[in-house]
Amino acid sequence: MRIVLWTRYFWPHIGGAELLALQLARGLMTRGHAVQVVTAKSDRDLPDREQHQGVSIHRFDLLGCGQRRDAAAIRDVHSKIVAFKRFFAPDIVQLAVVDQTLLFHLHTDRAHAARLVVDVSHPLATADMIPGSVIGNAIRAASWAVSPSERTIATVRAVAPELGDRSTVVPPALPDPARSPRPHHATPRLMCIGRVVPEKGYDVAIRALAHVRVRHPDTRLAIVGDGPARAGLERLAGELGVLEAVEFARWVAPDRIPELLSGATMLVAPSRSTEPLGLVALQAAQMARPVVASAVAGLSELVADGTTGLLVAPGDDRALAAAIVSLLNDSERLAALGEAGRTRVEEEFSFDRYVERMEQVYMSALAADVAARAG
Repeated sequence: MRIVLWTRYFWPHIGGAELLALQLARGLMTRGHAVQVVTAKSDRDLPDREQHQGVSIHRFDLLGCGQRRDAAAIRDVHSKIVAFKRFFAPDIVQLAVVDQTLLFHLHTDRAHAARLVVDVSHPLATADMIPGSVIGNAIRAASWAVSPSERTIATVRAVAPELGDRSTVVPPALPDPARSPRPHHATPRLMCIGRVVPEKGYDVAIRALAHVRVRHPDTRLAIVGDGPARAGLERLAGELGVLEAVEFARWVAPDRIPELLSGATMLVAPSRSTEPLGLVALQAAQMARPVVASAVAGLSELVADGTTGLLVAPGDDRALAAAIVSLLNDSERLAALGEAGRTRVEEEFSFDRYVERMEQVYMSALAADVAARAG
């Protein structure tokens, strides 16, 4: 098959969704498929086309021309995408993000009759999916819908019931890391990894740290990532008297995450809102580290409460602290949860199986379209 992965951001602007798209592209290529990535040119210094880890990337001004309301630039992007589609002639276009950039796909759909697979990672509001809206049109134009979360796909099925039998949940997965977990460090090390934004709840982690240090005064917290909330978190840590115990490590390359997690006692994921992918929870499990997380959609499907980690109510710093302390007080349970997580990710979140499932989604989308034409 010839497959286009359409995503708002891609390398070098990479987070969980972009990392998954990169690994999916590489996995599909190893199975003999031709894969190209279409993404927004978020930095004008980036080339229009390049390869990263063997994956061809095509960058178009999908965001800037609309924000500038530049009609000439919009026409230019439109014509370039038409030319790309006619040249590559994809069988499948997978929208890896549902946002305004998909307008360019919808408006160039006639350039080549590819089947559309919509990847819905976040729950969609009913208002966003009404007929005639951009997202509503994309959902209803899809040959198939896919989501990493049961809760999220339920929102699609509720508003677009015609996709009920043309929708699939495919849990995310990543290739096994090249390194093995290290023994736990004597000093408790908590770790948060991700964009430093309010919805990640890192302020809750800092407040929890202050409680934890009453029982375990040598506990430290590392917040790995960049984002606009960092300054406020530093102020909060200072106000609570734990600034010296918090490390702000900024963004690190994805291939360094397993190494960092191997040096942690546990991963703390105190998100306030849905984490549809929650890839860092899978990475922690791969390194046999338990996860203490908010019971939000996504994380609650990846973390087996009491088996591979602990789930607490979002925004509750005292409950988060109590869960952390319970594991620090019981090293055997802490290690057992980590090992159970490692076993579960090997058995239920195999990367080869993930790629195979996505391949099946594409074949189902092609078959569904043939059946619709035949009917």
